[in-house]
Formats: sequence, structure tokens, C-alpha cells
Amino acid sequence: MNVRYRAFCLGLATLVLAGCNFNRTPNFAVEAPRFRIPPDYRQKIVAWTKRYYIEPNSVRILASSDPMPILVTSGIPVWLVCVELDARERGGPYMGPRRIALGFYPDLSAPMERKIIDLKNEDCEHPQIAWREWGRWPVARARRR
Repeated sequence: MNVRYRAFCLGLATLVLAGCNFNRTPNFAVEAPRFRIPPDYRQKIVAWTKRYYIEPNSVRILASSDPMPILVTSGIPVWLVCVELDARERGGPYMGPRRIALGFYPDLSAPMERKIIDLKNEDCEHPQIAWREWGRWPVARARRR
């Protein structure tokens, strides 16, 4: 075999193997997207749990993150909100807490409903994410007239 041919094959194999080691973690060091996160995003999250879980009345949202701007793999800026929740299996016990990554672009992008946004629940394990109890959020009160 020719030395150039071997070098070409070695280089090609290196590129192929490097492509298999793709890191798709979103970039957390970005400016906020041009659109604002909807003011009722918490209600949208609750509505999503009612559609997604088999026992929707059993869903307990334990904690959530503050909305964070991120840049997903495809270069799209989105708002990331992570929730930690627990729900019952069909007619059974609670499954245990799990973290769910939700994106707003500008509408809600949730697991099993994703279209363009490349988010995974593992993205909620990023150390930059600040968590707070779901019930500790400030509640908007109705104005008296």
C-alpha cells in the first residue's frame, strides 16, 4: 500500500471517530433570547403535567429552577426551566423524584413533544442551575377595586 493512502485512511478514521464523541450539552453562557418567557409559564408547566402523566392528579412538583437562557446545539436561544416532580404509576406507588427539562421557544417544549429544541432531562444536572421549592415562588395576588 501507498504511504499517502495509509495516511489518508488514518486521517479519515480519526475524523469519523471524533464525530462519534459529540458533546451536545447546551451552552449556558449566553444572552437572554429576544422573546420573553411567558408570565404564566408555571401554569403551562402544570398543564403539561396534566397531559403527560397517566395519573395527573398525583403529580407533585417539588422544585423548579429559575428560567435560564441557553443556546441549544442547533444554535437556537431558548429559556430552560427544570422541574423536579414525582407522580404515581398507574394505580401504583409514586415513581420517585425525577428532573424534567422544559424549554420555551417561545412556547413550551416538553419531553415527547419536542420539535426543534435539543434538550434532554440530563441538562437539569448542570451545576449552574439554581433550584427552589415550587411552593416558595411569589404568588401574584388579585387587586382589589
